[in-house]
Amino acid sequence: MVALPLTRSRSVSVSTILDTTWAILSRRYVPMLLPFLLVGGAVTAVLMLGGLVVPAESVLLVPALLIAVIGIVVSFTAASVASYRIAGAVLFGDAETHVNGQPVGDTFEEVEAAHGRIVPMLGLLMTYMLMGGIVIGAFFLLFRLMPGFGALMILLLTLPPIWFMTIRLSLAGPVVIMGEDNPFAALDRSWSITKGHVFTMFLISLIFGALNGMLGMASPIVGAFLGEGVEAAMDIAQFVLWLPVGPATTMAMWGLMRA
Repeated sequence: MVALPLTRSRSVSVSTILDTTWAILSRRYVPMLLPFLLVGGAVTAVLMLGGLVVPAESVLLVPALLIAVIGIVVSFTAASVASYRIAGAVLFGDAETHVNGQPVGDTFEEVEAAHGRIVPMLGLLMTYMLMGGIVIGAFFLLFRLMPGFGALMILLLTLPPIWFMTIRLSLAGPVVIMGEDNPFAALDRSWSITKGHVFTMFLISLIFGALNGMLGMASPIVGAFLGEGVEAAMDIAQFVLWLPVGPATTMAMWGLMRA
């Protein structure tokens, strides 16, 4: 398979990112989706079985729920790693091909290989959660100490720098998947990679956010005519079908912006 032409430039455009994202999805959408479906199906089956085995009034309910949450986080982290790796294979042309010459994703192979990056990715996820918890805790304390309009103004003033930092640190995932074990080193690398690209990445987030929002508006409109069951099914379908878009976009930006 021929690798995508990556232009490592300090002037990566929105159109280049969108074109690269589309190239990844058009070549590997189904293989990138399969890890989430495999893991999601397995986790759903386990949860359903657990619900039958552990009754709601049992003292084992809380430990069972805790184990279920940990299992979900680890499983979907593995699925994300596999999806990212398949997207990376498109960028660098190292994916295998079918006998008919058409590119396919090595989904089962990537899911199996993902275990080597699960722990570093969980470390990065916990780091993100810790940083987010600090910010949320600071806002909670702010509103407790300064209720009213003043706290709201401070919140509005701090949102732009928070968004700025979120963008600058958003490419740590690909750095970890490509071999970095230290989450703080991955965050530092992401900060370096995204230098000069913040506004472009902000526009990308707006475009995909608007697209996702428009798709989300379709389900209640259709549900109003066909019923709540159809609306719920459309919401689930949108969530599932959108899963490969994040890894594809993130890997596209990382591939184009990395030095």
